[in-house]
Amino acid sequence: MTFSLKAIFQRDERYEGVRRINIYLLWLLYILMFFGLGNSAVAYSCGISSMGKPAVGKPTGVFQ
Repeated sequence: MTFSLKAIFQRDERYEGVRRINIYLLWLLYILMFFGLGNSAVAYSCGISSMGKPAVGKPTGVFQ
């Protein structure tokens, strides 16, 4: 299988007539979501925040 720019815009029978560019873009989306959500989930479960230390038990803002 050779790579050509024209071939990725043609319909592919392996994917039931869906263009290859659509399949590649979906793969890219899934990979980006995996790493983006994975990074957020790990940061949340470890208590890491970009907002600094959480103010647990300390009154903040309106309800002082």
